[in-house]
Amino acid sequence: MVILNNYLLKFLKFRDIPYLAIISGFTEEILFRGIIQARFGIIIASFLFGALHIPFRSMWHYGLWASLVGFYLGFIYQGTGNLL
Repeated sequence: MVILNNYLLKFLKFRDIPYLAIISGFTEEILFRGIIQARFGIIIASFLFGALHIPFRSMWHYGLWASLVGFYLGFIYQGTGNLL
């Protein structure tokens, strides 16, 4: 995974970083809240969100944090019905 990220990132220019950040966040929310949560529920979407944000096994706590944030965002989505 790290090799792939390093390979992809070397083609980015500095001005591309804000676009990448905005697009990745937007598409993550569409995928996890709009599709996965709608189909499988908030708990599965939150744990999957966290699991996919673990860069290395030794950084499992980052995945736990991402799961909690995913649950929070999912809870907001369920309450408002809006991804924005």
